[in-house]
Amino acid sequence: MIKYKLVIRLISFLICFAMFLAIAGSSVISAGTKTSVKPTVTELDIIDEAVAFLDDMDMSDMADNIRQWVKDKKIEIDPKLTAAGTTTAKGTIIIRKSFVTPLPQDKYDRFERIIDLATVLYHEKIHVHQAPLGGALSAGVELGDWSASNDVMKECVGPDPLEVDAFYKQVRALLKWWQKIEAEPIPSSLSGNAKDEAEAFKEYKKSFILGKADTIMQILKNLKYEKAEKFDDVEYLKDLFMVIVDSGNLSEAEIVQQLIDLLDSLISKLFDKDGFYDKCRKKYAEKKGDKKTSMAIPAEPGSTIEYVLDLPEGNGYLSIAGLPADLDVGENEFFNIEVTEFMIPPEADAGYAIISPVYEISWNSYSPVPFDITIYMEDMASPDMMIKAFALTKTKEESSWTNLETTIISEGDFSILTASSDTTTMFAVVVPAISYLDMPPAHWAYDSTARLKMEGVLDEGIVLYSEMEVSRELFIKYLVRALSLDLVTDSVPFTDVEESDPYFPYISTAYHNGLTTGVAADSFGTGEIIPREQSITFLIRAIGMEEIALAMDEDTMMGYIDSFFDIYTDCSEWAYPYLSQAVKILMLEGYPDSTLRGKNLLSHTEVIALIDRIMIHIIYNSR
Repeated sequence: MIKYKLVIRLISFLICFAMFLAIAGSSVISAGTKTSVKPTVTELDIIDEAVAFLDDMDMSDMADNIRQWVKDKKIEIDPKLTAAGTTTAKGTIIIRKSFVTPLPQDKYDRFERIIDLATVLYHEKIHVHQAPLGGALSAGVELGDWSASNDVMKECVGPDPLEVDAFYKQVRALLKWWQKIEAEPIPSSLSGNAKDEAEAFKEYKKSFILGKADTIMQILKNLKYEKAEKFDDVEYLKDLFMVIVDSGNLSEAEIVQQLIDLLDSLISKLFDKDGFYDKCRKKYAEKKGDKKTSMAIPAEPGSTIEYVLDLPEGNGYLSIAGLPADLDVGENEFFNIEVTEFMIPPEADAGYAIISPVYEISWNSYSPVPFDITIYMEDMASPDMMIKAFALTKTKEESSWTNLETTIISEGDFSILTASSDTTTMFAVVVPAISYLDMPPAHWAYDSTARLKMEGVLDEGIVLYSEMEVSRELFIKYLVRALSLDLVTDSVPFTDVEESDPYFPYISTAYHNGLTTGVAADSFGTGEIIPREQSITFLIRAIGMEEIALAMDEDTMMGYIDSFFDIYTDCSEWAYPYLSQAVKILMLEGYPDSTLRGKNLLSHTEVIALIDRIMIHIIYNSR
């Protein structure tokens, strides 16, 4: 029974953490609204238990280091953080709130949580030593690596080298923990069942830790963190590990030691001349280009002087209407701004085309600075043009372009577009693509699309950008039509929905039929892209099964969804009842890799398939 329990735990927990570990740390956070707070006394106690684990694992230096960060109030908690953890340029560690919720009583579950939290703290403390203002810059890390290792570099070159460094060291730490637990003797005073349980728990801890290390290595390969296809002389850590495993009849302890030796060698060479870091820097420089403009402004917080910097080739300008009172440029005397016309930028999101040069804005401020970017467009005048910013939001490791509220002044075929931001990234003008006129018969969603067209759910003549993301209001429009609900135009409590909005009748109908309560009491969430779990919630409500879903006991509920590897990492807990009910009635299936991807933003075709499935369910069950 004990062995069976261990196997089930390993399968359900180790693998489901795969994608979580892939984003376990991020060396940069975007400037924007601060949601992190100092940990409470209870949360500090939980952190302290994880730090005590580091002491137990013979890593007292790291434990003391983290304790000092707690003492200096440089660890914060963020309930909205999607990654496991992140580190600011000043070296402040921010971790997701779920890691510091009350610890479970079951010793297996408790060990898992402590390992997870200790791993996050360890990973992010490595990033502290890479942060330009962290006060402890590692040898080999240059100041420019921090600004270059943001999402722009990750898209154009691959995941940044700072993450490779942190993940390699994280794997090494896990392996050393394995060795420490392996060396711990079973107390001689134990006998019988107590001894068996102690031995089983020890083997479980070793298996859990080794599985975690193996998962990180596999993620490094799956997400091409080590860029083996771009640098022929770089091999994946996972492949090197398998060479060790397959090299002979080695014991598990011998394999672990050889892998530690391998990691020691790889880590020591990361910063060598022409090594991994140098290769990444050169590749990034090649793609960035040399068309640029720059400006140095006296770093005077609260200054009301307006500054203007032309874009490269004079195709617009950047304007700053004064400097914020909390301007932070470290010890620099000037606020330095640079705009580069990026030569090989990220591709546009599906369904859009980039029609202007792509401008990357960079500066030496570690705090937000509001600015306007104005881009000139000649021989182009379209009301559908907009300025987009790259990687203001992310889905797991995938970054996308974010629509900015754009003002357009057109005169003939000459247009002036202006948008505002306070975050440095890439900016470009885009328009909806027009090359995809209809869905080919071979497409997997063709039949669903045909049915929804026939039933009047989809507008006639619609251009089906198959990978276009779908807003909440468009989803509601499809759902209301699919349910054949009579449209109502009664008032709604949502301040972000105007009665003149063409979606208003559908939102009003959905609200008064109990299909939606909005994202808040006074907000529908207009313009937000709908994730998979929200769409499932709408559908379960639509077929009148919400009460059944919410009444499901936990064991039954988890019986339907616990086998999906990402249920704990990429699905919100509030959505579990709806996802379980959807799986139960065969409305929802997982992806081929046994994931549900509840927080994934849905594409147009995925939404069409889900709406079609709900219509089939209603027709079948009404017979």
